[in-house]
Amino acid sequence: MEPKNRSSLLIGIVFLILSFLANSVYHNYLNNNGPDLSRFAGPLSCLFYVIGFSLVFLIKTFSYPSIVILVVCLISIVNEIKQFRASGILDVNNIVASLIGGVIAYLIWKAIEKRSTNQDKNSTL
Repeated sequence: MEPKNRSSLLIGIVFLILSFLANSVYHNYLNNNGPDLSRFAGPLSCLFYVIGFSLVFLIKTFSYPSIVILVVCLISIVNEIKQFRASGILDVNNIVASLIGGVIAYLIWKAIEKRSTNQDKNSTL
């Protein structure tokens, strides 16, 4: 596996684990102990979820990686819309967090790509 793919996979897995922890452990803790802080748990898990899945899906070389990130964001937004249709509750914070997660995933991917390109240039010199 190429170093940039390995980096993308490892960072993606870390963010998926953070998403799981934010959704299960942190969300429950805030619901039980924090009166006003529970509104941050949902968006936090959405943010980590989008970053994690986007980076994991980018371990394979795609011609347009921004499309992968966009699709993951759209899946998250569609999930929120489905939740709204089922329960009548629309959490705009989760949608914003999903979009911000997509931007962060894109920036992380660009940083990995730039680092990989710089290492390739240095190794050929």
